[in-house]
Amino acid sequence: MDKERWLKELDASIDQSLQEMKAGGGHDLDDVCDAIISDIRQTAHGKARQ
Repeated sequence: MDKERWLKELDASIDQSLQEMKAGGGHDLDDVCDAIISDIRQTAHGKARQ
């Protein structure tokens, strides 16, 4: 794939994502990070018990 085509597809993907976010789609970054940290802590805690 050439660079120009790749950049056009990237721009289109970004535009689509922004429209979805404006329509209420997507996830809050803080919520996602909190869930990931919680999963890591639970995994670490479970491994420590074994």
